[in-house]
Amino acid sequence: MIRIPLQSVSALLVLILQPFAYGELKLPHLLSDHMVVQHDQPTHFWGWGEAGETVSVTFGEKTGSTAVEEDGTWSLEIPPPPAGGPYQATIQSQSESITLKDILSGEVWVASGQSNMAWKLDRAQDSKKHIAEADLPKIRSFKAPKTIAYTPKDDISSTWRVASPNTVAGFSAVAWFFAKEIHETQKVPVGILQSAWGGTYVEAWTPFPVLKKINPKLQAPATTSEFTPEERDAILAQYETVKHIQDPGNRGALLGWQLNHFDDKDWPEMTLPGSIEGEGHAVDGAFWFRREVKIPPNWKGKDLILSLGKIDDYDVVWVNGVQIGETGPKDEDPWLIERRYTIPAKVIAKSEGQPILISIRVFDRYGIGGFTGKESDLFLKPVEPNDKEKAISLTGTWKYFFETQSPDLSQSSIIGTLTNHPNQPGVLFNGMIHPLLPYPIRGAIWYQGESNAGHPEEYATIFPAMIESWRELWKVGDFPFFYVQLASFKDPQNIPSEGGWALIREAQQAALLLPNVGEAIILDAGEADDIHPRDKVTPGHRLALQARKTVYGEDIPFSSPYLQSWETEGATIRLHFSPVYEGLEVPKDSKLDGFAIQGEDDTWYWADAKIVSPDTIELSHPEVTAPQAARYAWANNPRANVTNSEGLPLSPFRTDR
Repeated sequence: MIRIPLQSVSALLVLILQPFAYGELKLPHLLSDHMVVQHDQPTHFWGWGEAGETVSVTFGEKTGSTAVEEDGTWSLEIPPPPAGGPYQATIQSQSESITLKDILSGEVWVASGQSNMAWKLDRAQDSKKHIAEADLPKIRSFKAPKTIAYTPKDDISSTWRVASPNTVAGFSAVAWFFAKEIHETQKVPVGILQSAWGGTYVEAWTPFPVLKKINPKLQAPATTSEFTPEERDAILAQYETVKHIQDPGNRGALLGWQLNHFDDKDWPEMTLPGSIEGEGHAVDGAFWFRREVKIPPNWKGKDLILSLGKIDDYDVVWVNGVQIGETGPKDEDPWLIERRYTIPAKVIAKSEGQPILISIRVFDRYGIGGFTGKESDLFLKPVEPNDKEKAISLTGTWKYFFETQSPDLSQSSIIGTLTNHPNQPGVLFNGMIHPLLPYPIRGAIWYQGESNAGHPEEYATIFPAMIESWRELWKVGDFPFFYVQLASFKDPQNIPSEGGWALIREAQQAALLLPNVGEAIILDAGEADDIHPRDKVTPGHRLALQARKTVYGEDIPFSSPYLQSWETEGATIRLHFSPVYEGLEVPKDSKLDGFAIQGEDDTWYWADAKIVSPDTIELSHPEVTAPQAARYAWANNPRANVTNSEGLPLSPFRTDR
């Protein structure tokens, strides 16, 4: 970039002595040498200058001009030159001129998310080979630095990098393989706007006003100016002592809070499912829930199932004062476990026609605490119901009370600010997405969700809302948005239905209800012991397939198969899928694996599965005479080996959603 002052020598000396004087003609860092602009959209030039001055822009063979507003900003659009280049742009005020060189016109894509999108090419599988082959100067990357902001930023400091073996080591590996395939198949330059940060939540990438509409009780991030140094030190010291609190013991049970005769008339009420934080309590600790439930007379003498969904973190459950189950520190990832406890018939018999009392002690040691499942997860029913016996919903009003509590500083906007934490609501959107919004793009690719795996229900709402908000604010229409479904991870599946990451993968698919959204399924590219699979070619390629088909109009296979419909016939379940192209397949000499079938007793069995037509699979099991539901790849690291004829993995699913 060349800057040429047009003033006299004396004025030039003033500029040299005061290089950042008010009114200086300035451009955002995005508008700089080597940039790639979207070839079929007006090129947006904007910046800052002296109020009232005229700014003119010449780009290629087109010229435009505008006046600097009173607030010192200016903005104008110039028709884009044809795809290709290089081109030059000159931005000129009455006192200065800036020349941008080596500009290409092509396809511009945003690459965002957490660590698997940020993962550098030099840490990917076969990195030396890929770096050596990276002499592709028509691919360029603008990498947004990690930036937390409490209000939307208008600029972010970075530069465009031209791809070569000397520069691509730090490129996002997934974005690189995506861009390389688009460049090679579409024969156009490609620019990547990389904006990713490892370990981050979707909430951080979503505008705060959008999150506030979803959760009106959400706290806005604080600002550091609100605290003195002494206050800051004191708050952080307290945070270190309580951020992972330990259970001091069950005082509530000693006080009889689980017993029918205990008077809870002074306890407040809240709606379940829900979290304590959702009720406006920024606390961790032990809190109790109580509710009376009237059961039908014909349930007498029957064992019952009490389903509570997921609880964060630990719980102990009593019915009529009798402990019937608990989930605690000895359980792996207890906040991901869907609670289902059996209530023995003899416990119900004590009610003698009166409502039964359900008492639950929840201990939350860190972060969100409470009932985090869906409404349909809370119910009571007989273990062996007949056709007329419907489950009793336990959603709605419960009594609750705190046994012990400590400030949940992890949820505090104050702690987020003072620790400069990137997972505060909206702060990465403010700092790393908002500065990009004026720049026209073709679309976005996204690889994120690992950090939100513990709360799939919230993700299913926030993720689509984030996409819609980006589209609204970018003002280039419903641009294509393609994401990577989370890869297989953790111990291989050994029971028919585990849940875990299957739930966050399902939550990701809520975004498929939006227009122009596509998914790259990579169950076959994960690593059991590494959340960062080194194979970044597969996600990059499958994202590119989505773009090549739906954006660039190539007549190619591009999608994994998805469950379209299903029906039961006798003791079998018949499942239909699309797109299968030439048909569903498994590896040579392999049996279909990863399917589960549910019997009338709610037990899940590994299904005997067979392909009966190119797009249809039948499931059965000797122990199941009346199948209730089917699932596939329903685990963190599932047994899954079915693809379509193009080798694209079958999507995980469940019919009992």
